[in-house]
Amino acid sequence: ESMRQERRLRELEELVVSELQPLYEKREIKERPEIWIIRGDENISAKVQEMLAKVERELMIALPLAPRGLLAPLGPSLNTLMDRRVKIFFLTTPEALEKLPPYIPNLAEMRLREEMFGGGMVVDGREAILLLGQGESTKTLLAIWSDHVGLTQIAKIYFQHLWETSKPI
Repeated sequence: ESMRQERRLRELEELVVSELQPLYEKREIKERPEIWIIRGDENISAKVQEMLAKVERELMIALPLAPRGLLAPLGPSLNTLMDRRVKIFFLTTPEALEKLPPYIPNLAEMRLREEMFGGGMVVDGREAILLLGQGESTKTLLAIWSDHVGLTQIAKIYFQHLWETSKPI
């Protein structure tokens, strides 16, 4: 098991290097990836809602905390997505689970993990938003959104790694 994880993390490392190297070297760049830094609960919530409206096949959510701004749009959206037969994978911590609306576990395949660094969401493996937690001074959330193939792929692989090493509810 640990050998498999090590191999997976090595593959992830190679993927990161192969994707980011050209960006740093400023050559072999065929497109300029869209990467946005989003500040503040309301802005992040709006972006999350926009992403949730576009899901077609698969939604991966990792929430180590339960920020109110994100929870409000989540319930109704998950309900709609479930009706559309979207696969929803929801990873959270025991603390955050207590703050989630009680119906959420009925809308998604859920797993629990004691520790998680940051959170986020990957939509259809096409776009990702990473929640970077709260800035100590401002208490507002900071997030990075991107539809860059390499970065989105990294987010997906990292999510799958966390998923495989967590407990089903």
